[in-house]
Amino acid sequence: METSLDKLLYGSGTGEGATGGSLLPLYLVLHVASEVAKGLHTCFGVLLCEMLAGAVPWAGMGPVPIAVQVTMRNGRLPMPPWEAPGGCPSRWPAKMIRLIDSCWDRDPRRRPAAEEVVKALHLIKTRMQMDGILPPDGIPEAEL
Repeated sequence: METSLDKLLYGSGTGEGATGGSLLPLYLVLHVASEVAKGLHTCFGVLLCEMLAGAVPWAGMGPVPIAVQVTMRNGRLPMPPWEAPGGCPSRWPAKMIRLIDSCWDRDPRRRPAAEEVVKALHLIKTRMQMDGILPPDGIPEAEL
């Protein structure tokens, strides 16, 4: 018995234009996986912000208030004050802030793909090396 769900998941198995039923489930899995991966970029944005700030995100807040802040109020982590451990302005270049913001976009479809994140991080690193903020590749900081 062929149901509408069967047609959706497996395509038409009989007649002209039959798909054979094997390609569509793979497409759905890949599509869902790519959407889930974009959702994980929010977590990456929080991790990146935490690493740069040197502070626990949403310190003093429990999981429920954090969830309400993010989902209901579209809240995001604030930039740390300049006197905080991670507050040094050189640690927060404008491109890094834009990358973090893009990872937190409310619409998951507008969040960057993993390869875009890697490319942006590479460009930020290269710029920071050119500005003398980071050492060149292959040279440990202790030797500078």
